[in-house]
Amino acid sequence: MTESEIMKALECCAEQKPCKECPLCNYAQDADKCKNKVFVNALDLLNRKNAENEELKRNYGALKYQENLSRERKMRGNEK
Repeated sequence: MTESEIMKALECCAEQKPCKECPLCNYAQDADKCKNKVFVNALDLLNRKNAENEELKRNYGALKYQENLSRERKMRGNEK
């Protein structure tokens, strides 16, 4: 499922909208199976987003470290 499909499916469940509005439900499934699939996909999305956030934090930390090193080198160069 795409991110927008997951969001729409969660919205349908949370707001108790008809299953025909859900991008996952094929109307023949029972509601519990459908909700379980929505939850599994939502958990997968959250895990992916958390991994992306962690990668961004690592990249930001590495950039700040390089920035600080560069600043220190410039300061040392000015002291000589």
